[in-house]
Amino acid sequence: MFRTLIRNYISGLLFGIFILILSVIPIGIGEKSSVLIFPGLDKLVHAGMYCLFTALLTNDYLRANGFKLKKLLLLLAAIFIYSILIEIVQLIAPYRSGEILDALANLGGILLGASVVYFWRKIKY
Repeated sequence: MFRTLIRNYISGLLFGIFILILSVIPIGIGEKSSVLIFPGLDKLVHAGMYCLFTALLTNDYLRANGFKLKKLLLLLAAIFIYSILIEIVQLIAPYRSGEILDALANLGGILLGASVVYFWRKIKY
């Protein structure tokens, strides 16, 4: 069972690990950094990462299980909880900062990713 779970969700799980690594390594990019092209770019990055993460997991889920609304909503809630836990870890880490706005950007990306997959599959099938 565990092997099947890993095989069915490998792309999403790997991307989740990638997000975790990016979220905990010390970097010098923040809201006040000159590296940012415009204010709020980090929120756009958050939304984009979680959009892709959600799209991968949602597509894998739908391919393996079909459309079951309650389980799909649980998956989306689990992704959001994962994003909140990462923000909490960033609050604890002395070299990172977790923000409520980051969590909201993550939620926006999650909703967008799920919507894109839903409509893409609706058009495709």
